[in-house]
This record gives sequence, structure tokens and C-alpha cells, in this order.
Amino acid sequence: MPLFFQSVFEWKIRVWGIYAFSALLFYFWRGYFLYPLSDFPALFALLMALGILAATLKKQIGLGAIVLVGVFASAAMNIRPAYQLSFLVIMLMMFIGFRKDGIKQLITRFTLFLVGCGFILWPQVLINQRYFGSNSPLVLATYVDETDIYAVQLFWGLKTQKVLTNIGDNYPYALVAYNDPLSGKIPRTGRLEKNLQNYFDIIKRIPADVAVSYFRHAFNGIDPFFPTPYVKNIFAPHTIFSSFNYLIWFVLFYYLVASNWAGLDTLRVSGIMGLMLPVLLAIPTVIEVRFFLPIYILAYAVVSYRFPYQEYFSLARSHRWRLVQFVVFCFVWLLLCFTLSAATIEQLVS
Repeated sequence: MPLFFQSVFEWKIRVWGIYAFSALLFYFWRGYFLYPLSDFPALFALLMALGILAATLKKQIGLGAIVLVGVFASAAMNIRPAYQLSFLVIMLMMFIGFRKDGIKQLITRFTLFLVGCGFILWPQVLINQRYFGSNSPLVLATYVDETDIYAVQLFWGLKTQKVLTNIGDNYPYALVAYNDPLSGKIPRTGRLEKNLQNYFDIIKRIPADVAVSYFRHAFNGIDPFFPTPYVKNIFAPHTIFSSFNYLIWFVLFYYLVASNWAGLDTLRVSGIMGLMLPVLLAIPTVIEVRFFLPIYILAYAVVSYRFPYQEYFSLARSHRWRLVQFVVFCFVWLLLCFTLSAATIEQLVS
């Protein structure tokens, strides 16, 4: 992960920053290291693909590494289909970065990329041919009635704003669901077929309500209650855990607002898009915080590697009003976050 931010964003990575990043990752996600979920391997593969491609574009490593870009990009997409959008970003990034070398070189590099993709996607083609009668290289995800699983997730997202998994005995269900108030406004017309046409019909009827709902979804994605996917006591207090998390996001947003965006180039934009697009794809669905892992990594990286603490401390000493302003904004931010979080907790299915 440090190498990704060094290669793509050209940030100077210090040892203390690596320790800080590791500490944040462990504190907020330590329970996820105990279970072999798909999120971390998929993100690892994506970061490897983007990092190797960035190093290749800067002529830091040989062109043969493009094969590895294909391997890792395909692995990320195969492990977590949401990374299909990131796969497209990588292809666009290659086209923009290599087009100046001429059409012949561009074709050669895309050929190397496709060779790497073949190592991962060809077995998936064979699986799809045998079991689904399809030549698609993608994971074919369908629900029990052959409905596209993402369309089903969109409908579930209209009724449920967040879910957890319970393994304790003080809550009666394994699925911990928090209802979405939007569900009361969805037209009741019998059994509504879960397809994209019906989904967009609902969006057109109540666009403002859906926008508010998806704002709640976005917040819930950055509001983990526990550092584990499997919770033994969903009623356990998590005020300190949440406070620390909200402070991380405040530092990130404060940094983004104060940053000079003139330094953004194609490589940095591609890196941000590669991380953000799978997160945006998850917002309309039933929220699990692990779906937002890429943006957490970006937040921890800014806090650990990039935020100019010394500059802000010096400014605060010389301009006390800036310090007061920072503290007031932070307090308002914490108050807003706890209010939104409490509104979600009130919707717990009992």
C-alpha cells in the first residue's frame, strides 16, 4: 500500500507514516484479518495493478511488467466484480499513457496486458462455458430466480440502509439490518420484479427521497460500528471507536478542502477513480462498510503520509483564530456524525 501511493501519487513515504498507516488499518479492521473475506485480496490486486502500471508509465520498470498489470487487474475484477469499473480505468489509463508512443507500441502493450488477463480470466471462461453456457470471462452473479444480483442489491438498498453480521446470542437474527425510511415511500404494487427498468421507475417517482436515502448510505459506509465483520454484541458501546473514525474523516475532508488541486495529473486522477468507482457503485446497495474499503485506504494514507501537521501546528500558534476555527469545525463535524449515526441505529430491525 505505501508503494502504491508512492508510485501513483508520488508522495514521500516516511517510516513513521508506514507505522501510523499500519496502526490505523489494524485498529479499525483488525477483525477482518481473522477471516478470509474477499475485500483485502481484491484491493491488494487492484493496488498492485495501478502501482505497476504507474511505474511502467514512468519508465521505472520494463514493459514486460504490463503482463503483471493484466494479471492483477483481472484478479481484482474476478475476486470482487465491483472492480470491473477499476479494470476499465486501468485500460483507459494505459491508452492515455502509451498513445504518444505510436499505434504499434500501443498494440504491443495492450497485447501484453491481455496475455496477463488470460492467466486469470481464461479459467473463468471455461467455468462459464461448462456451467452457464456462456463465453463471458466475468463472474456471472445471479440471484435465485436468475435475476442480476446487482439489480437485486439495488432493490434491497431501497429498503435497508446498512447491515452487519451477528454471531452473538443477544440479538435474534444473524443478519443485523437497519431499515431505510425510504421503504415506506416505495409504491406497493404487488410483487415488483427486480430489474433495472422498475428500479429507475421508482427513482423517477421520488428522486429527492432517494437522494436523501443515498446520502445516508454514503455516510453509513464510512461509519463502522465495530472493527470486525462478525459481531458478538451489536449493542456494545462504540463511542470512542466512532469518535476516532470521525476524526480521521474530518482530517481527510479538511485536507481536501485546503488542497491545491492544480497538481492533479492523469495518473493521480486515474488512481483516485480506480479506488472510488467501486465505492460509488456500492452506495445504492445494502451497505456493508467493507465495500468502502478503498476509500478508507485513501483516508488513512492522507492522514499518515500527506497531511502537513507541522505546517498546521505552526499556523495555529501564530494565528490563534485558525486554531479556534479548526476546533469549531471539528466539533460541528462530530456532532453531525453522531446525529446521523444515531438516526441509523434507531432503524435497527428488532
